[in-house]
Amino acid sequence: MGKIRILPDTLVSKISAGEVVERPASVVKELIENSIDAKADKISIYLRYGGKRHIKIVDNGIGMTRDDALMSLERHATSKIKDVDDLFSLSTLGFRGEAIPSISSVSRLNKVTKTEDQENGVEILSEGGIVKKVREIACKTGTSIDVNNLFFNTPVRLKFLKTPKTELMRVMEIVQREALCKPKITFELFDDEKNIHNFKSTPDIKERISSVISNAELYEFEHKSSEINVTGYLSGPSETRTSMQKLYTYVNKRPVRDRFINRMIMDSYGNLIEKGKYPQGVIFIEINPEDVDVNVHPTKFEVKFKNQYHIGEFIKESIRAMLNSAPWIKGYKQSAENALKNFYANQKEDKAQSFSGFSDPNVKSTEYKKDFYTKEIMPATAFSPAESVKSEVFEKNEELISTGYYSGCLLYTS
Repeated sequence: MGKIRILPDTLVSKISAGEVVERPASVVKELIENSIDAKADKISIYLRYGGKRHIKIVDNGIGMTRDDALMSLERHATSKIKDVDDLFSLSTLGFRGEAIPSISSVSRLNKVTKTEDQENGVEILSEGGIVKKVREIACKTGTSIDVNNLFFNTPVRLKFLKTPKTELMRVMEIVQREALCKPKITFELFDDEKNIHNFKSTPDIKERISSVISNAELYEFEHKSSEINVTGYLSGPSETRTSMQKLYTYVNKRPVRDRFINRMIMDSYGNLIEKGKYPQGVIFIEINPEDVDVNVHPTKFEVKFKNQYHIGEFIKESIRAMLNSAPWIKGYKQSAENALKNFYANQKEDKAQSFSGFSDPNVKSTEYKKDFYTKEIMPATAFSPAESVKSEVFEKNEELISTGYYSGCLLYTS
């Protein structure tokens, strides 16, 4: 018997899940994008223990029929694409048909869904990728997915998860990233019944951006051509961070973390920001879907452009145009002026406090400060040896003084 054998489907599904589902944030990302593709205008995320114990995503999208709901648990089952050509004209965030089966294979999953024209919906219970129960249930139009005990059947992977607080921070970043490019969708995030985020629907992208990046002044830029549009809002060189956590990039409204795009952004700033610092803001790249490949990695965070050099130069031109107009100088100048005012104000306060240290109970403070500079306290001979009070030492060394030998010295009579 040979050594090479075909792996069972249960093992293959767990291996595949490792490419898509790395942590609770991965689950949230995939399910949120499914809700967006389902045309939901409200998405609620509920977590317990940072998502390590329980994740629930509820949306008011178009929902699924019983047959579609069951089919969605099968690997590579999707309604997003039909053939190879569709990969190069994608208008949806999901397309692989791997998210739900991958999540199901490493958790206990409960899915409830209903379409608008159905009287009742369907509930599906699965454990480790195996369907355990299917039943009809009364529910609202849309989809609700509960993910319990993530990685319960892969304990090695469970050990690699961080603390609940760290996992929650990862989920928050995903929610912010998804919310930025979809301002007309309401996003709610709860952890242990505590409301963490509540991004309400708004037609104004600036309002959504300010709710995510609230500690920096961002400057708008726009550069368009017949092939590519680059728009966004970025901070000036004086408002940077030590990480790229607040730098969001999108290609055709798809959130990406592409190293090539990030490098183009950093090259645009050049020496305006010091090494190890990164700008804040949002950049949207709109390009013909045929000129970009999003089928690079299972997480769909990376992309590949058909004409990469041209795209890179266009991105740099867009950002440099904003930097060359120097809109951030105004804010920087105002900050510098405020700093100088504060400095001089502090100097005056320090002087007042130093003078108040010379106190005499028999003399009023104002009088003492006035007398501090009088001849009685600071005689003229301490500053310049006047002719009428020339000392013996001064007379004997007049020649040396004239040559500057004693310049700056204070002479006293012996």
